[in-house]
Amino acid sequence: PVPAAFQKIARVWQCAEGYAGSVISYCNLNQTTCRAELSLAGCSRKPAHQAVTVDSVCVVPKECSDPVAPDPKYNNSPDGLQCASGFIGAAFKRCSPVMQCLAEPVLGGCVPLEPCAALVVESCDLDVSACSGVMPGGSCEVRCKSPYEGPSRVARCPAGNIDPKRQLIWEAPLCELRT
Repeated sequence: PVPAAFQKIARVWQCAEGYAGSVISYCNLNQTTCRAELSLAGCSRKPAHQAVTVDSVCVVPKECSDPVAPDPKYNNSPDGLQCASGFIGAAFKRCSPVMQCLAEPVLGGCVPLEPCAALVVESCDLDVSACSGVMPGGSCEVRCKSPYEGPSRVARCPAGNIDPKRQLIWEAPLCELRT
């Protein structure tokens, strides 16, 4: 439904009788239907002087130019848009409507890879000092702390990790007090 403050005459929006101002038409992208929808603003109830009109034909193209400023999260390659090193996801470009119903390129889909959370233990027999800042796909060694001894174990940060609170995957070594 068209708000009462507006009327359309010959494909041009104007302030309706009893309203004044400058018609501002813009497109919003409906996230549910993925379609551009026209929105109107700029007319308020006042004695009408002379309403300014704006052509309101709103078409958002399926293709638009690349962004003006390069984004360090993305790389263009012969295979298309991809996440840059240190990022993961399914890179995409969509055309987003902006003022005057022009399409602006928006990149999305890539998120930074994050190291797993530092390994913290409350046991005095384990040395986990090497297990801080372990990047996705990386590992660290969990050792027995002196005066304890035993074989060390490996703790791993899952490949593709994007959650900085994700715990390392590990099992504690069997440490015995040296006698």
